[in-house]
Amino acid sequence: MSVSLGEINLFTRSAEPEKRPEPLAVRDQLERILSSRIFRPAKGQSKFLRYVVEQALEGHADRIKEYSIGVEVFGRGEAFDPRANNIVRTEANRLRAKLAKYYEDEGRGDELRIELPKGGYAPVFVENSAPPVSVDPAPAAAKPFPIRGWQGLAVAASICIVIAAGIWLIRRDRSSVAENPSIAVLPFLNLNEHSEEEFISDGLTDELIESLGQVPGLHVVARTSAFQYKGKNIDVRQIGKELNVRTVLEGSVREYGGRIRVNTELDDTGNGYRIWSRTFDRETSDVLAMQQEISHAIVDALGIDLAAGGVTRLSNHVSNPSEARNPEAYRSYLKGVYFSNKHTGGNVQKAIGYFEDAIAKYPDYAPAYVGLARCYTMIPSFTGIPTLEIAAKWKAAARKGLALDDSAGQAHLQLAQIYVSEYAWAEAEKEFRKGLEMDPGDADGYRVYSQYLAKTGHLDLAIAAARKALDLDPVSAGAATSLGKYLYESRRFQEAIEQYHSALALDPNDGIAHQGLGLTFLGKKMYSEGIAETETSSRIMGRDPFITGQLGYAFAVSGNSGKAREILKALVQRPDARGSLSLAVANIYVGLGDKDRAFEWLQKCAEQQDTLLFIQSDPLYDALRGDPRFTGLLRRMRLI
Repeated sequence: MSVSLGEINLFTRSAEPEKRPEPLAVRDQLERILSSRIFRPAKGQSKFLRYVVEQALEGHADRIKEYSIGVEVFGRGEAFDPRANNIVRTEANRLRAKLAKYYEDEGRGDELRIELPKGGYAPVFVENSAPPVSVDPAPAAAKPFPIRGWQGLAVAASICIVIAAGIWLIRRDRSSVAENPSIAVLPFLNLNEHSEEEFISDGLTDELIESLGQVPGLHVVARTSAFQYKGKNIDVRQIGKELNVRTVLEGSVREYGGRIRVNTELDDTGNGYRIWSRTFDRETSDVLAMQQEISHAIVDALGIDLAAGGVTRLSNHVSNPSEARNPEAYRSYLKGVYFSNKHTGGNVQKAIGYFEDAIAKYPDYAPAYVGLARCYTMIPSFTGIPTLEIAAKWKAAARKGLALDDSAGQAHLQLAQIYVSEYAWAEAEKEFRKGLEMDPGDADGYRVYSQYLAKTGHLDLAIAAARKALDLDPVSAGAATSLGKYLYESRRFQEAIEQYHSALALDPNDGIAHQGLGLTFLGKKMYSEGIAETETSSRIMGRDPFITGQLGYAFAVSGNSGKAREILKALVQRPDARGSLSLAVANIYVGLGDKDRAFEWLQKCAEQQDTLLFIQSDPLYDALRGDPRFTGLLRRMRLI
């Protein structure tokens, strides 16, 4: 068999055709490179590399010219003149440098190299002769063999081989990850052409975080903290220190021709080395199964014991074959997750629409009902609609999710919050405990549990639960702010101030943190500071009636009753405030010392089942505690 000079240059430095890497193996390697930390932020060089590799694999190496690259990759238009514009030459040099850096660092152990020789732009694909990461020899049974693409191999079989090597690498010394199993799942990179397809990569990341969070003994960093690193090129060793984890999972997602390809890489944050990497390539209809496959691979590699039903819970999403065969319902579900995590009123409404669409396509889809219930949880905060108005839909969604899957921790947590809104405290406690038992890594679950504990007056326990949430979500301004709130309610004002400053260090534009800091200053009678922080919060959060009410309260307690009444008058005339209005007005009357009007509006809060009411422990209401009406209000809320 004769081989042309072009084929030899393209695939290998040897003239032996049987040693040429398969095109699918080359494409796998390309995706691995583009999803690396070195290439993720380098959009221009990534597009350059993808273009020349795809052209070469399609047999068009002769078309890879400076002019075509300038036009197709860098959009220079038909008038592009390579003699007058050296952008291609400049970017080619940068690309060569990045490839060299990749193979010196993250790609040291890769079996295949993609290179761009000087003097031309056609890539070459060669077997990597560089030694892998230096480790002791693995047992023969754990030694991986070269995998040539995907032909004739089941994905599960290939994963087993990778995991076997990964387990040995992790356990090779006493300071291994297995002794302290912890992981951060960073946002997967969207390699699709359109940014709107980001819901797939973000959704898969969310699902992996949730699945791994169900595993007893595995510390999983919560979504809020993990997504702080989205689009950032940060060394995994630094991430490990900031998040206090031993491993980091990174990945990329790409859809093509009815299939989906996910590249994953598990890194040791102690030394920055790759523990293992694997590409999962499945039909789009098998995305659910693939997500669980990745979760199991990680759990096995980390050496976690899936005892006490862990395996069963981790497999729940794919236990029903009809669910795995309904990719359109799953896509709608992922879109719902994507928009619900954007935390605005408009996006929550979008999320509700997508969850309802998923349910219409697959009526027995438990996660979609749970997602719908979570959206109803957020509606009072983001839209001002009172809890009472959406309670029936909220409860129906949560109960349906539980009926379909009693092991869904989130469904129990949603039901617990419904019980809180109904002042059914004992029932709420029971559901909180069930939910957290099933999802021990759910930072948001601990956050809402801490709210329940504070509302029922158990501030020491609320602080402990908030610290647990912050431990799981260490760079989340929201988690840090929650802890500050309960320190404030415990009258530990100086500690609360320090905690709020920590939250603002994470996000200087967190309006809730400024609001809490302002209230804490007011508690210390530092009125000018309290007013300034509340005004900052109001600027950030716009027309939020609760913040407006706090500002009126601040002016009232500082002695500026005229300004307080001016705010009060404007507030009661607002048609859009709804659920938060009663509490906001009540708080201003508290500041003005008008107890009769304060109790009148607090009674309305109780009637509306306003879950923002922390009357049991908030220092703001200390002036009311000796009044029999205060006791009556607590009794009505079943708090005594």
